[in-house]
Amino acid sequence: MAKPNEGEFGQADNVVRISKFGVTLYLLEERYVLDSNGTGVTVHGDERLGPVPGLLTRTLTYSAEIRDEGMAATYRMPLLGTPWTANYQVAADRQSIFAELVCDWGTATEETRRISAPNQRAGLAGGRNISR
Repeated sequence: MAKPNEGEFGQADNVVRISKFGVTLYLLEERYVLDSNGTGVTVHGDERLGPVPGLLTRTLTYSAEIRDEGMAATYRMPLLGTPWTANYQVAADRQSIFAELVCDWGTATEETRRISAPNQRAGLAGGRNISR
């Protein structure tokens, strides 16, 4: 959720939750803080693995850079014990985002498609809630 009036230059919150049968298996709560230059971002995250709060947790901070007038971004984030570079690009129709994540030992891709009109609580830039 975007919060343009919070912090010195604006903030946004993001939540990623993976659950099965109503039990949370993974939870990531992030706060994106916009730098004064308008393109740099510092991301502060709290991550939980497993259904027991406080057992397998970590706090992380990483950076990002917004490009192409907000239509692309590069993130430098720690995943699976390795630094990754993730390049995200919004499609021309603004209905999907494609990402490629790269590290020394692997490559991953992500594609996110809008399935409904955005509202105050969800949308392409909102949190993801994945159930399997």
